[in-house]
Amino acid sequence: MNATQMAPDQVLTNLTANPSFGRDSTLRILVLGSRIDPAGSPDLAQRPVIAGFHFAAIADLGPGLLAAVQPDLILSPLMAGPHDVIDVARRLTELGFVGRYRALAAALPQPEIILAEVRAIAPGLDFDLFIVTADPSAPTN
Repeated sequence: MNATQMAPDQVLTNLTANPSFGRDSTLRILVLGSRIDPAGSPDLAQRPVIAGFHFAAIADLGPGLLAAVQPDLILSPLMAGPHDVIDVARRLTELGFVGRYRALAAALPQPEIILAEVRAIAPGLDFDLFIVTADPSAPTN
């Protein structure tokens, strides 16, 4: 179980869009939690528009949001206020989501513990950690 290390300027290139959207369609990425919102603004009207990205609060995660976005990938920070990766994984499982969920984190001493815990409580999710550091050559553990 290894977490995936990402540099801030790295782009996800090994993901494909949901087959129902066709070959040339943009990935639909649901970004949960204001800590990874590029505008950092809680005001939805002031958030930037980025093709394929949909930003929402973790508290808004529900059947309506998943139906509206139909995400190919869900991203959230490891911790976001009162919510953490376990809360999100549990909620996604309750909603029947079985797609890709990735949590973003700074370097962790033992990422395999988090990976194992999330995979144990949400075995239907395709879960991994993206370890994001300012220095892409920095060790992840």
